[in-house]
Amino acid sequence: MKILTKYLLKESILPMAIGLGGFIIFISVELLYQLSDIIVRNRIPLIKLFVLLYYNLPYFTVLGIPVGVLLAIFWVLSQLGTEHELMALQTHGIPTKKVVVPFLLLSLILSFGAYLLNDFLVPSFNHKANEALIRYIYRRPKVTVKMNTFFKGQKDKYFYVKRFDPDEKVFNDVIIYEIHHRNTRVVYAKKAYEKKGEWYLKDGRIFTVD
Repeated sequence: MKILTKYLLKESILPMAIGLGGFIIFISVELLYQLSDIIVRNRIPLIKLFVLLYYNLPYFTVLGIPVGVLLAIFWVLSQLGTEHELMALQTHGIPTKKVVVPFLLLSLILSFGAYLLNDFLVPSFNHKANEALIRYIYRRPKVTVKMNTFFKGQKDKYFYVKRFDPDEKVFNDVIIYEIHHRNTRVVYAKKAYEKKGEWYLKDGRIFTVD
């Protein structure tokens, strides 16, 4: 049984890599195609595009793992059927259901790997990918935070930060003005901090002015 498991896992490596690599290439090309007009108009350097794809790589890998597993299963089973190895296994008293065990083991291992990627690596890389998209593709500079003065952020948002704690990486006494056509929304928070690409406001209030 161990020999069969090792053999099937070994045979699954190549189709798994082909499926995963092919999916990553496909989705990378699709992303660049969607941005092609902006890339050509702004004459984005090739190195910047590679930076964008690099930061998206963990996310693309998580999406591509199921594709690689499915291709590996179909590929190996097809090879076993073509070369009559399944019949040979049954002749030697090995039931067909035992052939499924190595694929289940492969799926569990890769699912655990995808979970680790999705939990520890994807959030931070996605945040960097969004920053790269804004700075390199859309050519919008990253906002510089200024203390004790109002400064403009993205779209119709204005920010005020009284103090920043560099040790804890926490902004204190934050005011956000969101100016819309019909009303203005004012958000106040005693503290604001970033975690895994998301911003959190603590002890805050929201005021809407018509």
